[in-house]
Amino acid sequence: MDYIICIPTYDRVDMLGDKTLRFLNDCSISRNKIFIYVIEEEFDIYKTKYNEYNIIIGLKGKLEQTNFILEDKKGCNIVFIDDDVDYLLDTNGIYKDIDKLIIKGFSECNKHNTKLWGIHPCDNPYFLKESEVISTTIKFIVGCFYGVINDNLLTDKMTWVHSQGDDLARSLHYYSIYKKVIRFNNIGIKTKYNTNKGGFQSIYSKEQRKIEQETRCKELELLYPKYCKRYYRKDGSCNLRFHLYKC
Repeated sequence: MDYIICIPTYDRVDMLGDKTLRFLNDCSISRNKIFIYVIEEEFDIYKTKYNEYNIIIGLKGKLEQTNFILEDKKGCNIVFIDDDVDYLLDTNGIYKDIDKLIIKGFSECNKHNTKLWGIHPCDNPYFLKESEVISTTIKFIVGCFYGVINDNLLTDKMTWVHSQGDDLARSLHYYSIYKKVIRFNNIGIKTKYNTNKGGFQSIYSKEQRKIEQETRCKELELLYPKYCKRYYRKDGSCNLRFHLYKC
């Protein structure tokens, strides 16, 4: 099964190579499959450092860049990966059979007539021991590593306003259409959410992201009351719990 890997990156020239690209290389992923999307102002510096990769000028902003990629790669099986991923893992340690995982992800989508697949959002092996290794029910598909069958922009393209909480919205959006999303609950990811230097989140302050996240969660709770409920963490930030609720 053919697929491509798309990496949106912003202000992380060195980190991209030290983290995501190093891991993909360790997993023997062909560089021909990898497409790195940058903003115009950073094209030269990325192209100079990574001239053996496909470097494409896109748009500034997380949501804008994602939609640009979906337009640019219509008809493709796309794996989106953030530019600051250390590695994937399972209960045995670092997981390197990425090619097998990706092929299985798209195969499961075809099997269950859905378009979105992903992995567990945490890096704690304890939480990767779920009895249901591959699930199809409503689950959060984390935005730092996921696959989408990009054959229908009417459903694939994200039209919501806020980029914060885009993976929450994407998970609910696809489940509401196909009534299934694929998640590998035995595979997790090591990365630092919203804390590494640079990245599209650096465009906004921490307080701005917190406000946008709450706004997004409120909107999604109203839009998908059967599938999620809002809650607040100890630090005051807002998030959603996914479940099949009776309304």
